[in-house]
Amino acid sequence: MRAIGACPPEWLDAGAPWENGYNESFNSRFRDELLNGELFTSLKEAKVVTEDYRLEYNHRRPHSSLGYQTPAAFAPACRAGYAALRPGSAPPARHGEARSTLTAAGT
Repeated sequence: MRAIGACPPEWLDAGAPWENGYNESFNSRFRDELLNGELFTSLKEAKVVTEDYRLEYNHRRPHSSLGYQTPAAFAPACRAGYAALRPGSAPPARHGEARSTLTAAGT
């Protein structure tokens, strides 16, 4: 039998937040930090404010899981570590970037 954290979403019981702690943690933080403090007057306003929050959360806000670094500050070190672990391979491309396909002649 697999651990609960490894179960596909269709195996999770509805109304059982303890089975998906990561998602529930985000939902709680999202509600506390954004939704409870805003009164949206239109769908467009909700989309703009939510997108601003997403960018702040994913790029500029320090995360305890990253040693209280921002994801933007953590990413270069992560990419450098990836390159050190896998010599000769490029780190995964960032969203919206193409990987370089150039190789040295004769390789």
